[in-house]
Amino acid sequence: MLQFFRRRSSAWQFRLLTGPYSLIMLLLLGILISIGVFPASIVGPLTSIQITAVVAITFKTLVASNRKQNLYLLLAGITLGLDLVYGLLKDNSFPMSGLSGALLSGTWAVFFVFSVVLVGQSLFASSKVTLDTVMGGICIFLMLGYLWFAIYGLLMAISPDSFQGPDGALSDFDLMYFSFTTLTTVGYGEITPVTRIAKVAANLEAIVGVLFPTIFMAKLVSSYQRDKSDSDS
Repeated sequence: MLQFFRRRSSAWQFRLLTGPYSLIMLLLLGILISIGVFPASIVGPLTSIQITAVVAITFKTLVASNRKQNLYLLLAGITLGLDLVYGLLKDNSFPMSGLSGALLSGTWAVFFVFSVVLVGQSLFASSKVTLDTVMGGICIFLMLGYLWFAIYGLLMAISPDSFQGPDGALSDFDLMYFSFTTLTTVGYGEITPVTRIAKVAANLEAIVGVLFPTIFMAKLVSSYQRDKSDSDS
């Protein structure tokens, strides 16, 4: 009996470390950490590698039509391609306009919207609650943070005065920090939205940050109760 529980524990720990959504979660967290820890010269290539790995693993987990899967790969390729070109031109001191930054941020926003929709569709298509289901929910939550980071970048590209920080101009890490602080409804307040559209975007992220865990927990409880009733019958 003891050996049985040890095997079950080992299997659970193995899936926690190697499950597809667990790997995606670690990669998404790695992007957040790398942006705050490493210099910009390293962050760009490292982030591209991490996002590419996220795309590859996510593609394997999708429960969607071939058309949606192909569209996902196409959108990911376009987004990563634009990000690479933007990074190369910026590193070579090529004059970049606000329009190019808006285009890149807008493309990232569309990519993460599509990612959230497809991953959510894949998770809610399953009627059973598994470890992958829980990890997938965490992945969606992290993707929402990156989605609003892209939205804030788009707003900053259009209007540089959309946000105000204690040290003047905001970096990418500042916007990322503000996004996840708002998503988790912590709201320290040292970075504040200034324009109306920025305030609306921040409010919407806070609303999503409250509603998504509630809806996801309701999904887990409903699926668990259904599984339990099916097993009892």
